[in-house]
This record gives sequence, C-alpha cells and structure tokens, in this order.
Amino acid sequence: MKHFKIPLGIVALLVLAFLVVPAMGAEARGKIKSVDADKNTFVLTTSDNKDLKCEMKDDAKIRVNDKAGRLRDLKVNDDVTVTYQVQDGRNMVTEIRCARKE
Repeated sequence: MKHFKIPLGIVALLVLAFLVVPAMGAEARGKIKSVDADKNTFVLTTSDNKDLKCEMKDDAKIRVNDKAGRLRDLKVNDDVTVTYQVQDGRNMVTEIRCARKE
C-alpha cells in the first residue's frame, strides 16, 4: 500500500481557503423592492427575478454613487450590488453598492 505525503504548505493553503471563502460571502445584483430602515432590513429582487430578504450587519457599508450612505437613503427600484453572508439561515449584508442615475 502506498502512502501519499502532502507538503505542509499545501495543507495550510487548503485550510486557509476553507476559512476565507465563507467569510467573503456571496454577491447578488438586482433592484431594491422594499426597505424597512427601522428594522434594518430590505428586500432585493435579484437579476433572476427572485426576492432575497436581507438584514444589515452592524458594520455594513452602504455606498450610493460612490458616497457613504445609510439604508434609508436607498429607494425602491435602485440598482444595487449586495455582498452578504448566510448566517443561521439569514442573509446578513456586509456591503451595498448603489449606482443611481440622477
């Protein structure tokens, strides 16, 4: 029976990849369907026409036309790109980038 020796560096890279990828999160693009700034939530209709209920993380960043913004600055039908992580079945948003035509 042959035994394979895997260099320690490769093992370390694999472990790092498994730790970093979930932290980076997923990205979705679409239009704002609704915003509830008081509850820190919003609904995004994705480009494939599915609704994604999202909650803002405490340290989430919002950019509207490359300027710092707040959740209440977003409007229905704004085109956005959202970065989020699924935690306990909830879509927790870390960043929203909105490109609004003014």
